[in-house]
Amino acid sequence: MARGPEIPSRALRNCLSPRTLVLLNWKSIQKEGGSFGVLKPELLVNLAELVEQTAHYMAQEGRSLDFIERVSLAVYLLVKGHPFQDGNKRTALRMLINCLRLAELKYTGRPIDLAYSIEAIAKSDPSEKEKLFLEFAGFLKRHLQRRDKVA
Repeated sequence: MARGPEIPSRALRNCLSPRTLVLLNWKSIQKEGGSFGVLKPELLVNLAELVEQTAHYMAQEGRSLDFIERVSLAVYLLVKGHPFQDGNKRTALRMLINCLRLAELKYTGRPIDLAYSIEAIAKSDPSEKEKLFLEFAGFLKRHLQRRDKVA
């Protein structure tokens, strides 16, 4: 899948809503353990807007971001922004899977490779933000396929 699907920004805003993100974090903590708590509510409230602002600025420079690139940026911002007390990478992964599901896509690669990619984002130099999230988007696009619709 060379280019990500064109998904309405409304769908992206829904999967990046603060309520959804808090719920995904809570589920992650309940399942895998850790301490639940929101450290940076402003990041959660503004995440969708931050993604759209970055996309706008990049478009002005001649680089239009598709849905997968925008979701990858959201993963980056969640992981690096650390809005939760615990489970930030797990929440970013759950958010990613949720957004893909909304776009009727599924990740077909090895789960461990996806986990390693998110871990690499966590360990990355913040000055390489654009490079990192675009590389992550490229990785995802190579491992996505359309989800079969259930009748």
